Amino acid sequence: MAYWYTAGVQTNPAGGTVLADTGPLPASGGRPFKVILASTVGLGFTVEHRNAANNATLTSQNIPVTSNQPVELEFAPGPDMANDDERLRVVTNALAVGQVQASLLVQS
Repeated sequence: MAYWYTAGVQTNPAGGTVLADTGPLPASGGRPFKVILASTVGLGFTVEHRNAANNATLTSQNIPVTSNQPVELEFAPGPDMANDDERLRVVTNALAVGQVQASLLVQS
């Protein structure tokens, strides 16, 4: 079963805006997940694996997206979540003057 996480379509989000966040997840040994990114303007997104306190990024991947060209990427396996309450999230790298959306589809 997959769970879908998104903040929906965002208009003119600032840099660092969280577009999708799984919230705390149980520990796992590399849970697979997909990322879907879309934007009406060229923009960089960052997929982050965050610690349990959600105050530090453990690993990240920058993904540039061109305007009106949605991107779907699969991470299989995903990062090793050694501790309960670690999370995945997607943030913008810069101000976007347009509409953007990111989704995380995470296997249970």
